[in-house]
Amino acid sequence: LLLLPTALLSCADDPCPAGSARAADGLCYLASGDSGAADGSDGTATDGDGADGGSDGSDGGVTFTEGDPMEQAFRQGSEASGGPDGLVEWVDAAMLDSQYGITVGQGGYQIVDLDSGAQVYRENAPRGYRVDTDGELAAITMRQGQVLRVDVSDPTMPRELSAVFMGGEAANEDVSVDGGRMIVGWTTEGAHLFDEEGSPAAVIPADHAFAVGLHGDRAVVTDGAEVSLWDVSTFTSPVELDRATLSGEGRDVDFDGARLAVGVGGYGVDVFAVEGDALVSRGNLSTPGSALSVSLDGDYLWTATWSTVVLAYVGGDAPVSLGHQDVSQSAFGVAARDGRALVADWFFATGLQQNAGVAGPELVLAESFFFEEPGAATVVPVTNGGYFDLEVAFDVPPEFTMEPAELVLAPGEAANVLVTPPSDLDRERTDVNVTTNDPDEEAVQIKLQLPTADIGSFHDPMELQGFELPDTALNTYALEDLRGKVVVLVYWALF
Repeated sequence: LLLLPTALLSCADDPCPAGSARAADGLCYLASGDSGAADGSDGTATDGDGADGGSDGSDGGVTFTEGDPMEQAFRQGSEASGGPDGLVEWVDAAMLDSQYGITVGQGGYQIVDLDSGAQVYRENAPRGYRVDTDGELAAITMRQGQVLRVDVSDPTMPRELSAVFMGGEAANEDVSVDGGRMIVGWTTEGAHLFDEEGSPAAVIPADHAFAVGLHGDRAVVTDGAEVSLWDVSTFTSPVELDRATLSGEGRDVDFDGARLAVGVGGYGVDVFAVEGDALVSRGNLSTPGSALSVSLDGDYLWTATWSTVVLAYVGGDAPVSLGHQDVSQSAFGVAARDGRALVADWFFATGLQQNAGVAGPELVLAESFFFEEPGAATVVPVTNGGYFDLEVAFDVPPEFTMEPAELVLAPGEAANVLVTPPSDLDRERTDVNVTTNDPDEEAVQIKLQLPTADIGSFHDPMELQGFELPDTALNTYALEDLRGKVVVLVYWALF
């Protein structure tokens, strides 16, 4: 366990200015939607998710009607992770064709019927990490120097081919397959190209090749916070064509030859058009969680962001969020085709179905907020992550004050609501009913509560070894001395 303190953000012991309150991140926010938005913006309406025409229901010549843009089609799996095959944790997904998909993870891989969600094949192979397929060949990375190659031309009876083994100390990350050829991100050892037989063909140099894509005679490779476009028409001699800066470190890509989507973790998704030999930015899609996995489906983009899947329209000049769909556990990986998506949902494989031509307002609101003490106000940030205007109303007990109690947020807009409990609050928790016009969250509850011995209170004194970037020398730090700084706790587990 390490303590990693980073830059000083606030003086948490100082009182907040009048009309504001300290949020869970230690910073002071105003209650007005005109300033102090919880995401660090000025709180006014934005088009950060590209929603520049949502209110009138049209964008880039495409008209959307208001409703729920997607719904769950199936959920395959069990809360119990054990069973005869041991632990099963699905972490990535790919589409074989319009009928079948594949998920991989701890527990090997499985083939899923997308109509019913039924498992049609399961192989208890070594731990799978990332997967891609061209419908004939599936490639599964296992991080530690091995890529499993599987013939999936018959999805009900896959056949394992020769695996690819690599030396060195770097971990293999992402993989992409097209026409039987592969590209594998091998972090510090660059991106490796393999021919149809699985033999090494070439290496694209990079300091940190993490996410990769292959389509026809073009390849893309992320290298930290950059992405590069390569001509691989001569597969043994790739030539760099263009390079672009990303909003953050590239974690996943999907590349269809004409369009490129790059998941950049907490910075959302960067979208590019490929025009000739150039990468042309089409803007950034803001997501409610870390963008771990992206999948292009024609003019639509699906993004897995831990707890939810975001559907966006990317057929216009900028990406436009259409709505979100919560999953059962964790949206680690997503793959989409013909309006259907398969989600690697930890202990589950979850199928989603797009409702064509439909978009909605989207409530983004945490479930719990804490008061430091009776009478002390707290901030409740609210965001509209959807396409149409979001209407929100809070029903608080009469002894509480909430300003404002009703909101109308434009697409992409965020606002802060200031909640003040009575000074003689005699209960630890109060449930507040929230009503919205979000089609799948018309009535929800949030919890307003005082700190308990476990949550919302100050941690007991503790000391651990850690370091403070950019210096990586280990020192001993006391948690109480780090008040006002961001502290990262790093855990390792061997099991």
